[in-house]
Amino acid sequence: MAPHLRALGYAWLLMLVPLAGSAEDPKPGAVDARLYTVASRGTHRLLVYRICSPEHCWSQSYLQWLEQTSPEPIVKATTPVTELGYGSFVTSARWTLARDEPQLEVRVAPSHGEQPERTRIVIPREAGGYVTRWKEGGAAGRAAGGS
Repeated sequence: MAPHLRALGYAWLLMLVPLAGSAEDPKPGAVDARLYTVASRGTHRLLVYRICSPEHCWSQSYLQWLEQTSPEPIVKATTPVTELGYGSFVTSARWTLARDEPQLEVRVAPSHGEQPERTRIVIPREAGGYVTRWKEGGAAGRAAGGS
């Protein structure tokens, strides 16, 4: 190959490398500023948003099911975790294993009032479904379905 053609080929390659790299770069500015915390484990992820009014703040939480078949995960389903919604504020969330199934231990404080923090267990089921219960006992949450 003639030297000037080889140089032209290298020039094209150098122009394409930055383009390929930028397509993969995350865009932190595109993330909703209300996103308070994310807890991920394997094929599940909990997203917790902080929503505030002039009087107080509360959480909106969403459980996601991920498919790991490609280089980038694909969201198969997302459903709101209503038990972690208005009236409560998620202070922390962590994944644990119980009987070889993943579950979330979510610390919840009332969004207003003087009640103590409690821990709610969230157990994912089929895509779009979950069950909840209080770790300290009490009424169990409903099984939920989603889209």
